[in-house]
Amino acid sequence: MLSIKSIQRKMQKSLELRGVRGTITFLGRLPWLWLDNRLKPSRIKILATDCDFDAKYQVDTGGIIPISELTVRVDSWIHGHAYQGSPGSDLSVHFDAIGIDYPNTVFVDLGSGKGKALMLAASRPFKKIIGVEFSAEFHGIALKNIDQFVSTNVNSSEVQCRCDDALQFEYPQGPLLLYLYNPFDQVVMNTVVERLTRSYRADPRSMIVFYMTALYEDLWDHLDFLECVTRSPEFNVYITPEHRGRLDSTGYDLRLISGATNSR
Repeated sequence: MLSIKSIQRKMQKSLELRGVRGTITFLGRLPWLWLDNRLKPSRIKILATDCDFDAKYQVDTGGIIPISELTVRVDSWIHGHAYQGSPGSDLSVHFDAIGIDYPNTVFVDLGSGKGKALMLAASRPFKKIIGVEFSAEFHGIALKNIDQFVSTNVNSSEVQCRCDDALQFEYPQGPLLLYLYNPFDQVVMNTVVERLTRSYRADPRSMIVFYMTALYEDLWDHLDFLECVTRSPEFNVYITPEHRGRLDSTGYDLRLISGATNSR
């Protein structure tokens, strides 16, 4: 059951993004959109996968939760997308296929939610894993999830959860993997692209952008320092020339990523 506060926040977001006329149109379509979303096979599959993962590790990563139902104290909340845990347990396998220099690479998840991607990444020997989440509720759940996961996976990498705004995050020096699971709209994504560009210009280095459900791929496609090496309905992978050099020297074949096509 939605609270009055949640309904008010939904209306606030719709009015700001769609205007009055657009909001009226949206409200008229809402019952059909709600029913269609509930019956989608992809949604049912995702929820089933969440249940399997949570049962295996005794954590809480499931659900599809609108941002309007959360406590967020930054203005950019209005540009956030609904929460949904990262899909599947094969994410770490995809990481292996893109030739990551794990001991020297920092994994960063912007919009890390309840921490599922952080836990999947922790199964690989990253130098450090950082999750950035602006919802206090999700941040608290992620901390508990990570503690539980690490307690049963003694070889896990170091994981840091930060309750912060992605627009304020300073990227660490050295090789980087930036993970995005469609966390926000084009307004915030554009700023994220600009900040990552500045970071790279100041310190050219190996970077990988692993962008799930790449709704705003056009913002990344035009960057002159990134090459899209994998493009699929599930995710895009972008790399810098520094990482391309590593791939060429080690003989990695990006076509090993299941379900993806090499766009080189």
